[in-house]
Amino acid sequence: MSDSELSMMNIARAIALQAQVRPDAPALASDRLMLTHGELESATARAAEALVRLGMMPGDVIGISMKTSPLHLLVILALARAGAVSVHVHPRYPFHAREAVIRNFAVTAVVVDPGGLAPEGCSQIEADPSWLEPGPSVRDQIAAGGDRTWRISLSSGTTGAQKGILRTHAASLAYLEQHATLSRIDARGRFLCHRGLDALLALYPCLLHLLSGAAVVIPASLGFGGFIEAIDRHRVTQLVMSPAFLRDLLLELPACTNRFPSVEHLLVGGSALSPALIEETLVRLTPNLHAGYGASETGRLSMAVPDTLRRVPQSVGTVVSWAQAEVVDDANRPLSPETPGVLRFRSALFPREYHRNPEATARSFRGGWFYPGDTGRLGPDGLLYIDSRLDDTINLDGFKVEPSEIEQALARHPAVMEAAAFGAAFEENRTGLFAAVKTRSAVEERVLLEHCRRLLGPLQAPARVFFVNELPRNEAGKVLRGELSARVIRKKPTPQA
Repeated sequence: MSDSELSMMNIARAIALQAQVRPDAPALASDRLMLTHGELESATARAAEALVRLGMMPGDVIGISMKTSPLHLLVILALARAGAVSVHVHPRYPFHAREAVIRNFAVTAVVVDPGGLAPEGCSQIEADPSWLEPGPSVRDQIAAGGDRTWRISLSSGTTGAQKGILRTHAASLAYLEQHATLSRIDARGRFLCHRGLDALLALYPCLLHLLSGAAVVIPASLGFGGFIEAIDRHRVTQLVMSPAFLRDLLLELPACTNRFPSVEHLLVGGSALSPALIEETLVRLTPNLHAGYGASETGRLSMAVPDTLRRVPQSVGTVVSWAQAEVVDDANRPLSPETPGVLRFRSALFPREYHRNPEATARSFRGGWFYPGDTGRLGPDGLLYIDSRLDDTINLDGFKVEPSEIEQALARHPAVMEAAAFGAAFEENRTGLFAAVKTRSAVEERVLLEHCRRLLGPLQAPARVFFVNELPRNEAGKVLRGELSARVIRKKPTPQA
């Protein structure tokens, strides 16, 4: 197939081509489900036809408010095939957050799980599990692709309302073609999808495996038991997870060596990995650990291979071949290697704006560059280092505090498993510095406060430390600092002296 033909193709049509090449090869699996590529093509066509009969029109923006499941992935493919635009409306998000997505992106209807409910006032389409069952083939008309939009992907929402990026068929296929060179996927591949399909961290690997004639495995249970059982039973070769999930997984597993011998590529992204976590993962889980840095807007921006992680664990690897990176000062002047500054990236594969959000576009897309909102540096050897997020910097009456420094200090205490630092307004026009921790053993708040003051000094130490069972995170594993701030504001604590 020529490049021009591929550039005009519908992404669902590109996946359907595998039904001609390897119709009997596994494509989509779960606990009690196994669809071949031929069966997946037939199921996608039936689901697309059913959605059209239910009133969906090409170009409609359709919300999907479903749990991660084979049926959810099928709905995404069917909507793309029929020419609609899908956007995730998270079923567990508060009403106001779901309503904002529906309003901001002009959603005309929402597809829900069987027995589910769409937000009030919005048309509802109930997904039918029979779409996944064997059935007659239909001769539907696959919609045109190319520069038409098939998906609105959402930003992480760690610092406010989620922003939308329009994904076209052509741009998505071009990105996935480039990304295939990093993951080395072939038809033997088995990708375990255990994260929310709203995030590119999960959705794009699913599409990449299907485009490569490989298979996607979605366990019925997304807990650790279902996760581990699915890896063993399906001989999973590819995994993607957040650092938080990786830490919890290592705690869950008994002492072991190379626990997942079938895994050829374990990618961990979302935040930096500590040297201790890297070493433990390489020994206990798989030697094929990779770490990545990326953004919801752009996808993968850098990759660290196992050798790099062993030698330079502080790095997030080299910048991907299809992107250019620069470190600049506040006046956007490029800085020399090793000089810390503001990171920016550009590529022909990147989007150029946020949908219906000119203010956010002006902040993040400037002069052909995308500014992810992080500071860092580039080493002379081409390795990329991430320091902190600009949005996360806490301003305490003019004194700037980086949350990462507080989190690293708390992590040095043996009782602390995870930590997140954040600012919150506890009095009018005054911001306080706080931290939330998940612990592995009992410890008093005053002990952690003294620990921070000793390491950081009184100005940079948090006023309070709160204990949580889990840090609030989005589907990509990033801490939702805004949610932590909101909890503190509701309680209005008085900072300790």
